[in-house]
Amino acid sequence: MKINNISLYSHNLYGKYTNNNIYGNSYKKIKSFGKSNNDNSFKAFKTWAEETDFYSKALNIIDFTGEILGSGFEGTTYEIPDNDNWVIKEEKRSASIPVKTDSPQITEIPDLTPNLNLGQMIAHVIVPSTPYSSRRFFILKKQKGETYGVSYDKRNQVSESNINTHLKSLKLLSSFPIDSFKEVVEEVVQANKAGLKFDFYNPNNIMIDEENKKINFVDVDKGSIHPLKNQLADILFSLLDGEFAKNFNKYCNSNTKKNEARKYSYEIICKFETAVRACGADFQKTAGYEMLLNSLLK
Repeated sequence: MKINNISLYSHNLYGKYTNNNIYGNSYKKIKSFGKSNNDNSFKAFKTWAEETDFYSKALNIIDFTGEILGSGFEGTTYEIPDNDNWVIKEEKRSASIPVKTDSPQITEIPDLTPNLNLGQMIAHVIVPSTPYSSRRFFILKKQKGETYGVSYDKRNQVSESNINTHLKSLKLLSSFPIDSFKEVVEEVVQANKAGLKFDFYNPNNIMIDEENKKINFVDVDKGSIHPLKNQLADILFSLLDGEFAKNFNKYCNSNTKKNEARKYSYEIICKFETAVRACGADFQKTAGYEMLLNSLLK
């Protein structure tokens, strides 16, 4: 059970305000909202949320019962029970806002690539949490798979555990067929053209669906610079577990493990470059990617 800082007021399952102790009956385990179909659009979410009374249960998921799918500097992402279409993301800097509202407020976030699932935001939700403030969170398209690589906040920790995670991720990805990488190239090119930017510094923003041999993204947002530059080199950097890899290549004392990482990394690079050529895409090396290549040669 997760217990966050709780104000004097606690928000129960039905959206009412109570002055209960947090160990009282103001929350319980939410097991299911009922199955959702394959439509992950805003319109489908809004209909589903109203039918399942989702808004009155959302804070319960965030504060107490929700499984954490990922957590970073910006915020935390939570699973919605028994739902394969969407997830909740609450950003740390703007979770609680001084907005008074008597009912949930939902706003559509325009989907710049509706035919792709890049883990993009599709809705902005505000729900009352006390009589004088509200909580804000976002609804994102849900992705399948396991988190990839060593998280950005652990990039400087060349520990045995992180080394094992690094090697396991590289080995798995290097076994994927070239078609998996072609799909990534096509998605990145299409997303960049639409003005979407990937957060490539944290490889945990990538999920690996081993069963379907698919590479999925979970953090993409509208770019602030136009026109947006091609990010293929950035994505390859992330697929190589870039930030941790640079430190691993420099500080790991095991030549056996370093050679193993090089082998998997070169296989990934070769498949990615083959996919780029097959798609007729433009690959522009970046300083970060060049630095990583140099560290692999040492």
